[in-house]
Amino acid sequence: MYCRLVGNSTEKSVFIISDEYKLELATPFAGFIYNAMAAMAAASIKKIPLKYLTARLSDFSGFPPSRMEIKYIDDFVVIDDSYNSNPFAFCETLKTTGLFTGKKIVVTAIS
Repeated sequence: MYCRLVGNSTEKSVFIISDEYKLELATPFAGFIYNAMAAMAAASIKKIPLKYLTARLSDFSGFPPSRMEIKYIDDFVVIDDSYNSNPFAFCETLKTTGLFTGKKIVVTAIS
């Protein structure tokens, strides 16, 4: 199983999984694909079809607070990624800010 990023916006990240199935994550943070791929790999061990997995993950919108949480306050876009826990995720957070125009505030942490 493999994936390819085919679209990224301030609302979602779109991937093609194994050149066959479209997966839309309801987040601008494309880095969440690693979590989705791990979940799909584990589910595939139980023979759950990839078509079903990509459809269910595309419906998911329950990302926890402080994990690339986007807030609009006046003229600012506030990106709360204070749960951020490693340098790679920090770099990905900074890349994601480039999708937004105008004034930005990023709240993040590295442990």
